[in-house]
Amino acid sequence: MVRIQNLILIVWDKEADMKTRTNDKTKRPRIRPAGSVNRTKKSGRPPGKNINGVNKRKRRIRRLIVFMAQQLILIAALTILLSHMALPVFQIYGGNMEPTLWDGDYIAAVKGRAVKRNDIIAFYYNNKVLVKRVIALGGDIVDMAEDGTVSVNGEVQDEPFLNDKDTGISDIEMPYKVPAKHVFVMGDNRTDSIDSRASMIGPAGMEQVIGKTVLRLWPLNRFGFL
Repeated sequence: MVRIQNLILIVWDKEADMKTRTNDKTKRPRIRPAGSVNRTKKSGRPPGKNINGVNKRKRRIRRLIVFMAQQLILIAALTILLSHMALPVFQIYGGNMEPTLWDGDYIAAVKGRAVKRNDIIAFYYNNKVLVKRVIALGGDIVDMAEDGTVSVNGEVQDEPFLNDKDTGISDIEMPYKVPAKHVFVMGDNRTDSIDSRASMIGPAGMEQVIGKTVLRLWPLNRFGFL
């Protein structure tokens, strides 16, 4: 009986000793090798590293994006407002006004101004908006030579805005007298433009005229007055 008790005590002492050693190991501080870096569990960055600079850059980028979005919204709102008031804005489609205006240009027109020769106007035609140059006014007599040279009231017109002269699509009888309260218009690209020289369009009535184009808004590298 004594031997069994002694054996139980020996086993119990061994188990207690093992628990004590285990507790000692957990309480002992870890010894790190020289040159090792202590990293935090959450961020994985060395302690003491300043992340405020990164956060500040992110905030600045966010503020810049918000500012740019606000400016674009403001520009769009102003464009819509002006378009419905005294300064309509139009986009050019096609190349019939080259080299003065190009496909994709945005231009602004002014309503209510008196139209005169060589003005560029926007006017309605069959629920579309056309942009052409005024060649003659009501009562003027327009004539065109075989090489495309234009005369108004017997006077040859100086047209430095043209690349080439051409008769283009012309099926009206020349010389042509412009009706009262109408304007005779042509595109600066005389080869490709379909304008008052063609009977399908003819002269534009003053009630069709939206306004005189005065400003190119886009692209920015060609921004300026017309």
